[in-house]
Amino acid sequence: MKGHRRGQQGAILVLTAFLLPFIIAFTGMAVDFGSAYVRRSQLQNAADAAALAGAYHLDDNQADDVVLKYLKTNLDPHFTRYSYQTGDDFPDKFETLNYHTDKQKDELDVTLRSSVEVSFLKLFDINTIPVSVTATAKVSQEENNNFDDIFNYGLVAADTPESPYPWTENNDILKRHSAILFDNAGAVVNGNILTNGRIGFDGSNVNTLNGKIYASKDVLNGNPPPNFDQNGINKKFSPDVWGTINYVNWNGVSVPSYLVFKDKDGNGFTEDGIKQDVNRPGLVNYVNRVDISRKANPGIDGLIEMYRKMKPEERIENHVFYDDAGTSDLSFWTNSNGGYPGWTDYYTRWYRVIIAQKSVTVNLPKEPIGDEFAILISLNGDITIPNGNVFNGILYAPNGKILINGNGSTFNGSIIGKSIEINSQNQIINHKNYFAQNSGGSGSTGKKTVKLIK
Repeated sequence: MKGHRRGQQGAILVLTAFLLPFIIAFTGMAVDFGSAYVRRSQLQNAADAAALAGAYHLDDNQADDVVLKYLKTNLDPHFTRYSYQTGDDFPDKFETLNYHTDKQKDELDVTLRSSVEVSFLKLFDINTIPVSVTATAKVSQEENNNFDDIFNYGLVAADTPESPYPWTENNDILKRHSAILFDNAGAVVNGNILTNGRIGFDGSNVNTLNGKIYASKDVLNGNPPPNFDQNGINKKFSPDVWGTINYVNWNGVSVPSYLVFKDKDGNGFTEDGIKQDVNRPGLVNYVNRVDISRKANPGIDGLIEMYRKMKPEERIENHVFYDDAGTSDLSFWTNSNGGYPGWTDYYTRWYRVIIAQKSVTVNLPKEPIGDEFAILISLNGDITIPNGNVFNGILYAPNGKILINGNGSTFNGSIIGKSIEINSQNQIINHKNYFAQNSGGSGSTGKKTVKLIK
């Protein structure tokens, strides 16, 4: 019996010696992956907090600064060798934390990427474990949320293309068939664009878009952009949403040149000129047709009806002009004695809200103070506004064209029309939803709430 027990003990020693490397390996892997799990939890908590805090500032261009502040607050106590870098590239060293924010309409995505230095896995030539988390926060109005989705964009154009949509070098034809036309150079749009038709460029491709394009699927119903075979490589020149203005000579062959937006880093949404498209998913999105009519947008319709039903003395008191007659086009100039924007057609009165039945042209407004804003509406005609000064407000022409001309300056708000033309040089357009943020003049604010949806 004693000999039998000694034999069992010997077998256990052999088995233990055999299993010991595996026990050590699993223990080492558990330690390394446990460290990665802890790192991921810390990053997720930080991303959630940063997304929630940053989403509150989507409307004042401070979201990125707030995100970074919250990341430092929540991560610095855990890590002493961290530096923060923004971008899509994964960090080469575990000491570097990369973060990326994506602002789209009323949502803010925060993505954090890092890596964890390992111990045991180095035996298998693995030095770090990558860790990545994402948090998405959505902004909504808790009560009185009756503003319309169309005001969540900087530019909205409802015009739809003819089918087939013409591809031509003729500038006049381009202008007639563009829902949005940039007849200028140096324009900057900070915000998203929503359009049913093609975007045309007549002047320069040095226009910057810090946002995304939501183009109606209708633009896909026309002729697709032509391909060009160069050195045996077939190249498609641009997305269907782009327009063209001229032809260029490439190695003796006349081919179309497409002019496109640059982003804030100077990169084209597609490559310049006639080169091959760059794969940049998410910058151009195809969606269903947008309807900017009053019938489809109860918020702006209710606002117009409120002003229509005002008594004449109420309109004067609230600086509202409502065109009851609707017999002719209207023109307004600036009254320097009135409040912002000081539009007037009579020296003793000034207006901050103008609702015309037909076309309306306004002179340059005064500079706003703080969040002062104006509302300019043409129900059945066009809107023309020279933009030499800073302008805060809403332009709405559901059945007409909105023309921004003059010397170019800064426009803060939303421009919504059947078609839009920007021909002032170096024009800056900053999207801001005044209807979502201000109760004065719109009756549509409510309490802003932010919640995590991812």
